[in-house]
Amino acid sequence: MGSRHLYTRGIITPRLYHIGGDWWIVFSLSRQKIGLVRSVSGKPEGPYEHFCFLADTGWSTEGNTDAYMFAYDPSLFVEGNKVYCVFGPGWIAPLTEDLKAFVERPRLLPVKDDLYAGKGGCQIFKHNGLYHLLAVNEWGDIIERTADNLYGPYGGARMAFPRGEDATIFRASYGSICFVAK
Repeated sequence: MGSRHLYTRGIITPRLYHIGGDWWIVFSLSRQKIGLVRSVSGKPEGPYEHFCFLADTGWSTEGNTDAYMFAYDPSLFVEGNKVYCVFGPGWIAPLTEDLKAFVERPRLLPVKDDLYAGKGGCQIFKHNGLYHLLAVNEWGDIIERTADNLYGPYGGARMAFPRGEDATIFRASYGSICFVAK
């Protein structure tokens, strides 16, 4: 009624990151937009302010971002001074230094045995010189693929965490890789 937006589910799949001294939450807005909010207090508990939208399915009438059919399940990957947005079933795009836009159009990460890395939930981390791409498969399991290069190609899928859907991988301050699931 009167609203021009189809946002019915609100913020879904939020993930918390500490980048460049700031706390960030990347999220999907009703699977139609990918957005970022930043802590104004410098603390992970916030409060947070809206920072920007990075991607849009094109279903809204705002027209402020490019249209992508897979504007869901976003995560961020940081390597050196570069931040990348990984989303949907395996799309990746580097972000500008100010984190307000994609530097280039997203590209689909190539995988050995399928068109997509998974159904969603894609995240990347680097360990022992290899890039690890995690994704959720059609049964809710988290599968893992590895590559020597960030942009792939990524090898065949291996089981990482059975029934681990909607999980987050992060590197703790002491260097270990940690896994948090609901």
